[in-house]
Amino acid sequence: MDKSGACLVLSALLAAAGCASQPRSPSPSQVKVTTNPADVAGCRAIGTQGLPDQPLAGEIIRELQTAAAGTGGNVVFVDTNKPPYHGETYICDPGSLPRRGG
Repeated sequence: MDKSGACLVLSALLAAAGCASQPRSPSPSQVKVTTNPADVAGCRAIGTQGLPDQPLAGEIIRELQTAAAGTGGNVVFVDTNKPPYHGETYICDPGSLPRRGG
């Protein structure tokens, strides 16, 4: 194999290794939306989402989940104690998250 072929193979291997080390973004349905600050203790905040002045339900939750998944987040914390409400997107260790419904 000549030098340029070896460089090409090495470049391809490095690119594949770089892609493999990137965590997969969750699907929107895998993003937890919570109002409990304990759920995000020890997690890394990565962004903020504005919320419309509407109840936190249905379509609003789906929009939060979709936006969070698009940034790689897996939890959105919504502080409902101080308007205007907003969602903070976090990346949390999946093993540290409480199970749904409990």
